[in-house]
Amino acid sequence: MDFTFSPDEERFREELKAFLAGQLPEDWDFRDFVGEVNKDERAELARFVNRGLAERRWLALPWAEEHGGLGAGQIQQAIFNEESTYARMPGGGGQGVAWVGPAIQQFGSQDQQKLWLPRIAEGEDTWCTLYTEPGAGSDLASIQTRAERQGDEYVINGTKIFAAGAQDANMGWLAARTDPTAPKHRGISTFVLPMDAPGVTIRPLEDMGGQGNLNEVSLENVRIPARNLVGSENRGWYQVAETLNLERSGIG
Repeated sequence: MDFTFSPDEERFREELKAFLAGQLPEDWDFRDFVGEVNKDERAELARFVNRGLAERRWLALPWAEEHGGLGAGQIQQAIFNEESTYARMPGGGGQGVAWVGPAIQQFGSQDQQKLWLPRIAEGEDTWCTLYTEPGAGSDLASIQTRAERQGDEYVINGTKIFAAGAQDANMGWLAARTDPTAPKHRGISTFVLPMDAPGVTIRPLEDMGGQGNLNEVSLENVRIPARNLVGSENRGWYQVAETLNLERSGIG
């Protein structure tokens, strides 16, 4: 068995290394961009890098071409992960590419895919995940954030915590309870939440690392279109479980 990289794979590695060298400052040190003080500079640099990645269709590298990617295989994705980590690259597809986009591909309607996937692949939207609550962490199915259907809208009330990156996100992937009378795993639905919707309040949470990346997100009478429901109502636990599997593989 031959474990060497192919010429195309080596070429991609060199192109990526050259791109990163050209995008990042010569004295780049990611530690200078950790914490509350430099969060705006960090976010702007991440957006700059993402625009360059998106132009090359590298931001959503493994996605199919119709969704804005290149249909890359696991080896090419591994090379991307390796070199971007070596360079301490800010930005990247983040949560949108890693698990929100794949969940929309699997569970979303055709209209939802056409609306949101290109914006992720082009770096237009930055996503955060809104799962954990003060009373629902390891037992995530115990979430109490409520999404109540009113006509052609859902009205959302509740509090999410440890929302990584919410301070920079313009879109949220939200799990909320739509049937409070159902068994806890069967009354959850998933939604796309514009983070600038009236009633959304983001507060930073301090952590031991001082990175300033965790947040509390309060939702008070937040109204979103019913079309922002992804998949079937009360079947959201399956989307949550799938995205958690994708998140774990990304961390690994």
